Amino acid sequence: MINQNVQAAQGITLTPKCCDLMQRRGVTQEQKDTFLGILEKTQQDLDTQDPREILQSMAAAELEVLRKVHSLADPIDTAALDREGALNLLQQPGGARDINNDGFLRVGAAWTWTFPPPNAPAAVHQAWEEHTAGMTDMERMLAMSPFMAAELTGNARYDAQGNISGFYGPWDPEFKSIYNQPGFSYQNLVRGCLDNLEIGKAYIPYEQYLERKEFLEGFLSMLSKHSVR
Repeated sequence: MINQNVQAAQGITLTPKCCDLMQRRGVTQEQKDTFLGILEKTQQDLDTQDPREILQSMAAAELEVLRKVHSLADPIDTAALDREGALNLLQQPGGARDINNDGFLRVGAAWTWTFPPPNAPAAVHQAWEEHTAGMTDMERMLAMSPFMAAELTGNARYDAQGNISGFYGPWDPEFKSIYNQPGFSYQNLVRGCLDNLEIGKAYIPYEQYLERKEFLEGFLSMLSKHSVR
């Protein structure tokens, strides 16, 4: 088991979330030590140097450790990375940053999505954590699905007949984060999800409809409790 209190020479401590993720990913003690060493020697450089340049200066063995720690499928191609993808390879798993504020996280070449979005106000994250306390990871993922649908709808691509032909992703220049639009409101987002649930309730089991409605209404109340509009 990975020691959750191991520190690098400069006092860098792996967070419990990082340790848990590395353990799930089968990171060995040797790989963990190498990763700590990478963090130790690169964190100060990140203030003044492009993370892509830092990665390009690394040995292949170090890049392989980063690939394993972040559970990436393919070898890291440093020439193909954008700034956010490179930066997050040099962060602890679970500590990635959304530096372009598009609502997605780029880790290496991989894109990840979650709700609430990474840069949501702390009160939104707190409301979500309280409302989903006790849920399994799978239950939380299912609870996020209405918000993923809302983001897809906000980035729908239409054909000449006005039919949806696909969706823009954060890699497309046409992509727009729904969270950055004028007048955006988390409470209105949840209300929209409730409206969509009503529209589609005939297509899902009634018990499932009631569960989803109860969850969304409860989250709406939790947002109000935390003074989130």
